[in-house]
Amino acid sequence: MKTSENTRKLYGISLKNNPPSISPFSRANPPIVNHQKKSITYRGSATERHPKSLKKVSPSAEEKSEKELGRTNF
Repeated sequence: MKTSENTRKLYGISLKNNPPSISPFSRANPPIVNHQKKSITYRGSATERHPKSLKKVSPSAEEKSEKELGRTNF
């Protein structure tokens, strides 16, 4: 009986001391919220980084291509 009670306490299944609606959900919710916040922050940083890199690369590539075409034409 002691082993089953210990396992129930670990998993928060004990109905007498801790109701299941509080213990498992309170443990499960915060990491999910943290993951959502992290995913949003990483998505924002990625969206900020990619257009900047594209903007930095595209004008330089266009200028180089225009200069090279201009030199080849003349």
